Amino acid sequence: MYEEFDEEDEDMGPLEKEVEQIEVHFRDTNLALKIFLQDDDDEFESWMSTIHVDCSYEGKVIGTGLGRYVKRDWIRPNFWRDMEEPCQELSSIAFEVFDRYGRLLPDFKDHPVRKGSGVWGSELDRGSLFIVE
Repeated sequence: MYEEFDEEDEDMGPLEKEVEQIEVHFRDTNLALKIFLQDDDDEFESWMSTIHVDCSYEGKVIGTGLGRYVKRDWIRPNFWRDMEEPCQELSSIAFEVFDRYGRLLPDFKDHPVRKGSGVWGSELDRGSLFIVE
């Protein structure tokens, strides 16, 4: 009835799909990059994909990265509610940077201090998002 928990299973990482591996020459070093989608098969799959990158040197993983590709137009009417469900990081970004419909908060475009260098504009109100964790 219950599956036994094996500590080795914890180190297996996420289930992988659509794996791509490439070699990159950086300075005098060859690095291997493994890029894959996490096979979540859950309720968020229609509007969000989790993308992983592992960087290896001489067969040993030396770095990892994780990002989430969000199809914002699919969840715009319920942006805050949908973004808070998958994980805390997405929830934080949604509430701190965007309004309830997924548009960049005006302070990040117009406020004399909060806009910083002013590189963020209305273009962040359209299309999908890629959020790096």
